[in-house]
Amino acid sequence: MKYYTLEATVNRKSVKFDKKFNSRKDAIDYMFKYLEKNYIYNFNINESYNVSNKHEVEYVSDFNNRFLINRVTL
Repeated sequence: MKYYTLEATVNRKSVKFDKKFNSRKDAIDYMFKYLEKNYIYNFNINESYNVSNKHEVEYVSDFNNRFLINRVTL
């Protein structure tokens, strides 16, 4: 069984989500809803790259805003 975790840096503040996601897309959608709820409407992903393996991907908007999605296998 696998699931995805989500961590973020939003306006230079670290945010860790306790929620587990069924897919990477679900985590990305949740992140955009979180940003919108916190009045950040112009978040654009400028780049994405693998951090330590192919299952840990960081999505970067700018220096202050980014998020990390990691696949966890049980």
